Amino acid sequence: MLTSASGLTTVEDARRQLSARPIFATMRGRAWHGVAIDELSSYSPRNLAVGPRDHYLLSINLDDTTYVRSERFGMIYEGAGRIGEAAIVPAGTDMKWDGTIPPHITIRFSPAALLEMASEVQRAGYREAAIGNHFRIRDASIRDIAALMRRELRRAPHPAQDVLVESLTIELLAHLLRGYSIRPGQDDRPLPWAAPAALRRALAYVEDQPHARISLEELAGVAGLSRYHFSRLFRRYVGVGPARYVERSRLEQAKAMIALAHLPLTEIAHALGFADQSHFTRRFRHHFGCAPTAYARSHGRGWTADREKRSN
Repeated sequence: MLTSASGLTTVEDARRQLSARPIFATMRGRAWHGVAIDELSSYSPRNLAVGPRDHYLLSINLDDTTYVRSERFGMIYEGAGRIGEAAIVPAGTDMKWDGTIPPHITIRFSPAALLEMASEVQRAGYREAAIGNHFRIRDASIRDIAALMRRELRRAPHPAQDVLVESLTIELLAHLLRGYSIRPGQDDRPLPWAAPAALRRALAYVEDQPHARISLEELAGVAGLSRYHFSRLFRRYVGVGPARYVERSRLEQAKAMIALAHLPLTEIAHALGFADQSHFTRRFRHHFGCAPTAYARSHGRGWTADREKRSN
């Protein structure tokens, strides 16, 4: 078994250990900051011992199971597992498994990512942050965030995807710190007073790069804020989250490109970061109430049946 220099199993090592089991979807090849997400099938370990890892593991069930046995820290959970339930395994933890593990989502993040989030969320300067061991959690927020991450795993890349997943990661880590931290602290620093100017810089950055792939980390950096505070401020002052704003901006650009009628819709979708034209069409209809082809027929200069055929 391959391990890091510290002797702990890394995220990629853990994925190699799971290679014999079907991975339905994975974030490999996508630049999603601070998190590793995979969707795995059911499997039935028999007295499986798993060594300590250099990261936290959050697992969310996608189905029921009649029997599973998990052992760590000298404690044992034994019984049924239910859809939507979650478990948290702290970094550096030895585990043993038996029974049947249902299809599930795994979300892995490093202690460093958790500490970074703690320093952003807590008023006191945090030098330590840790989340405890939990065998069985029923938490609607965890379940809903995992469902959104799962949806993005199954989607082809699109302009707002990086921003969306980073925003979900921040929301998840902040939620875990609030509800499951070993050392709960005071929450939510005051928001910076210079928010409007900071956000104007970020909005201009989005508009000035209509074809670029943008991450939440980039936008927060332009604003001069942490990702956590940038996300909070953005929603408060702009009225929507960063991901929705980026998507809307890209689709407004699509309208302008369609009006010029220089490119087929497939090329417009690709130029704006949509790897999947069907997703481009769905999001265009969601924002503007019509499909891109219908908009082109009404607003495109010199739009012809032949050009529409090449766009489909």
